[in-house]
Amino acid sequence: LEKAKTDSLDLKNTVTRQAKKIVQNIARMQTIVDNIRHFASKEQNSETKLFDCKEPIYSALTLTSGKCKEKSIQLNFQCGPEELPIRGNFYKMEQVILNLIRNSIDALEEKRQQSIQPEREMYIHLQAKLHKESVIISVEDNGIGISQQNIDYILQPFFTTKESGKGTGLGLSISSRIIKEMQGRLSINSTPMEGTTVQLTLPLVQHHEKE
Repeated sequence: LEKAKTDSLDLKNTVTRQAKKIVQNIARMQTIVDNIRHFASKEQNSETKLFDCKEPIYSALTLTSGKCKEKSIQLNFQCGPEELPIRGNFYKMEQVILNLIRNSIDALEEKRQQSIQPEREMYIHLQAKLHKESVIISVEDNGIGISQQNIDYILQPFFTTKESGKGTGLGLSISSRIIKEMQGRLSINSTPMEGTTVQLTLPLVQHHEKE
């Protein structure tokens, strides 16, 4: 009878693990499909409008704060009180910030797994500021980093440095294209085992252009 109970418990645990894997794979497949659709369609969600760049950032922070808290990652955002108006598609801009934060989470997780002495504090720091006639948005983490060799290819479609089963290789490529659509540019600075900073430079909408 005891053996039967043990076998039943083992079977239950196995089924639970397999069910979790199925759910994870379904979620990953959905992400891949969404990214491919987004990448393939330049006209998708093409409506543009004027908005404060801080709004999609706050929205992305709300969507990712729970996962960061669960993984003991410090997530913070620094900005001034002034408006930073840009023109583009709000939801695409939100997607860019989401992609960058999720990449940082993965980089921090990978570093945690590889480090003999993990960082005492893992962080993702976002900042938005005005610089001359541009709005600068940066996403910085102290994760695994990217080698210089891979930096040269990181914006190419389907290129990923993540382990098999985690990355689609489309997030940064899509993000770069969205920023170009907004007449901006995306740049990456990274040091292996120290961290990565992704910077978005976008044109500030001047007062006379708001009308």
